[in-house]
Formats: sequence, structure tokens, C-alpha cells
Amino acid sequence: MTAKQRKFVEEVLSGCSYTEAYRRAYPKSLTWAPITLKTEASRTASTPKVKAAIEQGQAEARAAANITRDDILQALGKIVKRVGKDATAPAAAVVAASTQASRMLGCDAPTKIEMKVEGSLLHRIRKTTAK
Repeated sequence: MTAKQRKFVEEVLSGCSYTEAYRRAYPKSLTWAPITLKTEASRTASTPKVKAAIEQGQAEARAAANITRDDILQALGKIVKRVGKDATAPAAAVVAASTQASRMLGCDAPTKIEMKVEGSLLHRIRKTTAK
């Protein structure tokens, strides 16, 4: 792969369209007609080595951007424990992190409470209105 093709791949991976990436990688193309520029950008993108590099870069970006439940819990744990750069976390952040971690771990699951209705105020009201 040439240096210009590498630059093209870098620009595509940074978010540029093929046409814009081609303009940046091949400065002489700035004066070309839009259709010519689009055609050459597409041709460059479909070159086997360039296409493979773009696909590999996109796969690496997806893998790096993928965040797991464990990643989130570890980050929340650092805030709660005030570790490293989170050592000076404000109390509100610690409370929010604790609350979120508790939810994620299922600590806030509803608890079933059984109540006797007999003898309650509602039971007495119903009983007197039924007469």
C-alpha cells in the first residue's frame, strides 16, 4: 500500500467520506470535476489492500467502542471506592454511582410484602358501606 493510500485509509477511518478522504490524501485532486473525484475515490476504496485496511480499522474501532456490563461496573466501583483520579469525586457522584451499581446488580429488586386487609381502615370502610 502506498503512503497516499494509507492516508486515504486514515481519513476514511477518521470519519471522512471517500471523496473527502481522497481530496485530503491526493491534494492534486482538488481541481478535479466532482464525478472524476468520486470515481477515483471509489476505485481507491475498492483496491484489495485499501479495502482490507478499512475493514480492519472499522472492526478495531467497533471492538474498542464495545463496552460491557463489567466495564461499567468497574468504572462505577472506582467512583464509589474513590480510587485513582476518582479519589476526589464529589459526594453526589459517589451516591449516583452507588445507586446505578446497585440497580445493575439487582439490589433494588422489588420486595413482596403481604398485608392483612382485615382490621385495616379500608376493610372497615368497605364493611360499613356494604351494610
